[in-house]
Amino acid sequence: MMLPDSRARRPARWPLLAALLSAALLVSAIPSRAATHATINYGDTQVADLAAAGEVDEYTFDGVAGDVVLIRLAEFTAALEPRVALVHPNATVLQSTWSYGTAEVAYASLPVTGTYTIRVSDYGDDNSGSYALHLQELRDPAGAVAIGYGETQAGAIAERAQGQSHRLTAAAGDVILVRVGELASALTPQLRLYDDAGALLYSAQNSSVVDAVSITLPDAGEYTLMVLDNAGTAVGGYDLHLQRLNGPVGATALSFGVPVGDELLWVAQAKAFTFPAAAGDSIHAVLTEVTSALEPRLCLFAPDGTRLACNWAYDEVVLTHSPLPQNGTYALLVTDQPGTDVGSFTLALTKAGGGVAVPDRPVTEFRLRPAFPNPARTGASIAFDLPAPSPVRLAIHDVLGRTIRVLAEATFPAGRHAVQWDGRDATGRPVAAGVYLCRIQAGSRTATNGIAVVR
Repeated sequence: MMLPDSRARRPARWPLLAALLSAALLVSAIPSRAATHATINYGDTQVADLAAAGEVDEYTFDGVAGDVVLIRLAEFTAALEPRVALVHPNATVLQSTWSYGTAEVAYASLPVTGTYTIRVSDYGDDNSGSYALHLQELRDPAGAVAIGYGETQAGAIAERAQGQSHRLTAAAGDVILVRVGELASALTPQLRLYDDAGALLYSAQNSSVVDAVSITLPDAGEYTLMVLDNAGTAVGGYDLHLQRLNGPVGATALSFGVPVGDELLWVAQAKAFTFPAAAGDSIHAVLTEVTSALEPRLCLFAPDGTRLACNWAYDEVVLTHSPLPQNGTYALLVTDQPGTDVGSFTLALTKAGGGVAVPDRPVTEFRLRPAFPNPARTGASIAFDLPAPSPVRLAIHDVLGRTIRVLAEATFPAGRHAVQWDGRDATGRPVAAGVYLCRIQAGSRTATNGIAVVR
């Protein structure tokens, strides 16, 4: 029997081999979803794309054991659900999180020195789009700008996810005021305060101005003020102001009965004025705007930095406080209430007891001004204007018209006057929460305003 010639079968293998080679070439032609690999340093913000669904971008950085890191990942594309992970040099995932707008990893202390990886992806692995990635070390932030007490600095969030760092040197027990005002309407400023170990001590945000008041710093050393957009998805400029309240730097000395003029040059700025006083003194201050855009606010601080009172108005602020709690140097701080405008003002201070005339612009008409604060919790300041000397009766009534307490009953000279109500009735007991009426009679003229008391 003749065996089949094996060579006659060989040509039949070539069509199969050709098919396999064609398939291999076709697979190699499919677009790759290989991740982006890049280096990022502390203080950097990088903008890139997840070019396809399912892509994972990786960034490496050199970390030192003990570093406290902040990683923020913000989307540019609304469909993207940013997810970020911090990966140990041994490839273990230390922390992973995601969010609809900005995802953030704050890792307390890197465990070893080495090269760490940040992984960027879409949470559902089904969307693509652009993003911004920010990395910072919180104990000693890269690129931080030094700021001192009494200073105002201009800064900018130039990229999404970014945080701008400012460093201050403080003594133990410093009581500070920090204000951040936005210069771009899209920006919603957020302020964070970190100690020199990278621990978060304070965080707040607001639509236009962040007003952090009477923060006591526990230790001597370096602190970080970080300014961010709260959502992490907006950019724009801002002003940052720092002041020490128990010993303001660069303050103007005030004399009783001598008005002064000054101006706010930055939207977040606070102008400080100091004066000596004794325990038991009563003070009355009037802050008057000269620039119509300004909405003046006036705050009184004790020598230890405690805030005692704070009033604002659209044109003139009357602040009365009695009695002052201790001997020492007190501070008055002038700001724009919404933190969006600048302009000039005048400030006058007097010391007296009871209702007093306050140096001010000439009074041309009779007026009972709204009580402040309103609602009131522990008391309120009630101001009124007299164009000419007049007998005055100022009293608090309930809604039925019954007299709760007579605050003043005497002849007053022409001018602006301020009387303090401590929220008590004629017997000295605190009044109940509710709505009350403040009524003034000056000769034949009367006026009435409402005041709410909350407990």
